[in-house]
Amino acid sequence: MIQVLTLICILTATEAPTKQVSVAVDERVELISIVFRMAGFNEYSQGRLSDYNQEVDRHFGPFKDHALIKLAQKLRSEKGIGYDACMSYAVHLDALEAWSQSKVFASRPEYLVKSWSREEAELFFKELQAFVDVTDYRAFFASQKQRYLQAEARFKALLPLAKLEWFDGFFGEQPSSSFKLILGLLNGGANYATQRAVNSHKTDLFCILGAWLKDEQGAPLFDTTVLPTVAHEFSHSYVNHVTVAFQSQLEPGAQALFSQVKEKMERQAYSNWTTMINESLVRASVVRYLADTQSETAAREEIEEQIRSGFLWMEELSQLLKQFETSRKPHQGLKEFMPQVVTFFENYANNGGR
Repeated sequence: MIQVLTLICILTATEAPTKQVSVAVDERVELISIVFRMAGFNEYSQGRLSDYNQEVDRHFGPFKDHALIKLAQKLRSEKGIGYDACMSYAVHLDALEAWSQSKVFASRPEYLVKSWSREEAELFFKELQAFVDVTDYRAFFASQKQRYLQAEARFKALLPLAKLEWFDGFFGEQPSSSFKLILGLLNGGANYATQRAVNSHKTDLFCILGAWLKDEQGAPLFDTTVLPTVAHEFSHSYVNHVTVAFQSQLEPGAQALFSQVKEKMERQAYSNWTTMINESLVRASVVRYLADTQSETAAREEIEEQIRSGFLWMEELSQLLKQFETSRKPHQGLKEFMPQVVTFFENYANNGGR
């Protein structure tokens, strides 16, 4: 039996196509989170569910000297593997039951984070297979079934309020994609976006949502305060590939702007102008999401929070995306609007934020 506990529903909107949405605690994501927790990665050592943390550490702590853990540490120091690169790797694994025939890294997957070479991904997979066997990971995952089912049920109750049909309505239709919302119970307040090509016609869009709220018994909670984070992560799947296509046009203005806010960006692990641009557009999209699905007050609060985080242009950029939203023709998407975005960042950088 595939050890992925999944809830499926179909969301329908008046102006948007139906899109499949799944909510799951995923065996691959939990496995990779455990590996990098054992390797001492800070971003995978932020779990807020103390009982779960203790059970993980008790079960897997004796294997901290395993060859896989040492390889993870080497990849961190030599290639900068960490953060979203770990979750990108996780979703590109096949279900554990198919591992004996798995050829997922025989060629380099399209959406695997570039810091992984094909050879490194394949070597890591071989060591991962041995780690799963020696630690009896499958039995551990099965032993946590009730914890996982409870977490899934709690997010499922929240799902209608997420209004995920908004994304195709705002950005433009992606009919060949589906939403995969993965609950990363070890990840605390860390959240990630990634994608996986299912075949030449279909792509899965992932939001890997950490668990940072809990009830009095220490079980994970999900309420409406997590919805902006969900919107943030799914927006990356609509934004990042578009900005890649416009890198040469964006670079002059964005690089100049990054130099003005570099210190504040780097404190948030945003080390270059391309990341800053992606984060800017994603955060401005969240402002529009909140304005459309919650209230203008919520959108205003989000703008103020982003300005405090160093995205000083958030109000103006969110207004630009409002123009995109209201003027976009049905067959157009963000790609067609990017020339205005390029001009926006050029003007903002040249005018010193005025």
